[in-house]
Amino acid sequence: CWKIELQPHPDAPVVWGRLLYWVRVGDNLPARIDYFDEKGERIRHLLYSDHKVIGNRKIPTRWVMHNDIKEGRQTEIRLLEMQFDVKISDRVFSFRELERGD
Repeated sequence: CWKIELQPHPDAPVVWGRLLYWVRVGDNLPARIDYFDEKGERIRHLLYSDHKVIGNRKIPTRWVMHNDIKEGRQTEIRLLEMQFDVKISDRVFSFRELERGD
């Protein structure tokens, strides 16, 4: 994997001190993200797996976020269906619509 380190601007009001993004060399797909606090301690890591072709695109369909502070705590997302290039009206993202929350 390639490793890409992401660091915020020193004055940026952000949650993470830095991110370490792992990208698979063969197909440029995400493999992992490590989340570090401002002291440099890894707090969480996200693992991507089960790469499948959906809608002519290869993507990771299983995402598991591990809590490195509370061992055994994790959240899992599985992508079962996806649609790409779907036309969505700009109105959906208007302040009014976002405030409604429908």
